[in-house]
Amino acid sequence: MPNCSNARGPLHSPWYLTLGFNHEAVMVFGPLGRQWIVWKVAWQAESGQPPNRAVPEGPAVEFLPEALDIQEMPLSPVGRAVLWTILIAFMTGAICTTLVRIDSVTMAHGKVVSSGDAMPIQLSETGVVTAIHVQEGQAVTQGNVLIELDSTRKLAETEPQSHILVSEFQWPAQEATQAEQKVGLHQVRSPIDGVVQRLAVQAVGTVVTPAQPLLTVVPLSRLVEVEAQVESKDVGVVHKGQPAEIKVDRFQSVYHGSISGHVLRGPDNKTLKAQVGLVSSIRVGLDRSTIQVGSTEVKLLPGMAVAVEIKTGQRRMIEHLVDPVLDSAKERVRDWNTLVDAVRGFLSRRNLL
Repeated sequence: MPNCSNARGPLHSPWYLTLGFNHEAVMVFGPLGRQWIVWKVAWQAESGQPPNRAVPEGPAVEFLPEALDIQEMPLSPVGRAVLWTILIAFMTGAICTTLVRIDSVTMAHGKVVSSGDAMPIQLSETGVVTAIHVQEGQAVTQGNVLIELDSTRKLAETEPQSHILVSEFQWPAQEATQAEQKVGLHQVRSPIDGVVQRLAVQAVGTVVTPAQPLLTVVPLSRLVEVEAQVESKDVGVVHKGQPAEIKVDRFQSVYHGSISGHVLRGPDNKTLKAQVGLVSSIRVGLDRSTIQVGSTEVKLLPGMAVAVEIKTGQRRMIEHLVDPVLDSAKERVRDWNTLVDAVRGFLSRRNLL
């Protein structure tokens, strides 16, 4: 049997003579036979050499198939290091997901409200709205004009008086009309410093009646709280005293941070229907009533929209990852059981079972 260890020969000798084959054998097998002979000899040499040997050298190695050439190449230390790095990272991640606990958070959305009673603004007589000077959520000070109305009762009372003035004192008709308009105009002013809420008048020309609430002014001197809505599926995990983080929609929390707080009142028994489904109302207290915006402290005003993150407990990281999969699997199993029960019922009704 030829041996590749003796493959080194004279430089002028053909390769097949160095492997122990003559010209006739090469002519018989042709090019394919030559490759087969080289592969066979290389395989025999491979099986006869001890393990962990050095890579053979010489002209015979140039004719080895690519598969054997790859096998003869030593393993790269870089590949081995990458393999061990991936294995260690996987094991570390598995241990961390099993041992590390993270906060479970329940989301709620709502708005800032005053902790005290708001002051409703009403009229004692009928009138027609002629101007609206405020908007929902606007801050006002004491004495600011909120709404202007044209009092129909005053107009009715002053109309005969204007005719008397024209007849007795011979006032021009234009001056009498101006006096009539001044008497009939009624301005609704803010009694306190606060924020406008629940603005019931939206358009000029609206007729308002006595005791009808026009708007509500929430005093600024009161502390502010958050009234938020929790989805019905989260009612069971939200309780009084749990910590919370409040993020104001107007100021991005990435740049301006959030405000710490806690749940003052858990979900009530009253369930409301919203766009996201059934919700229950909660109250969240704030540790501070201002938020840092750049170098300025901005006071939170009633009506500002907020998002509340309520920390309901801690769970292992792997539970957060596995629970959605388990819930989906349970739903599939439940659907499968329902289908099986339906098929069994159908077959039993046909007396096939």
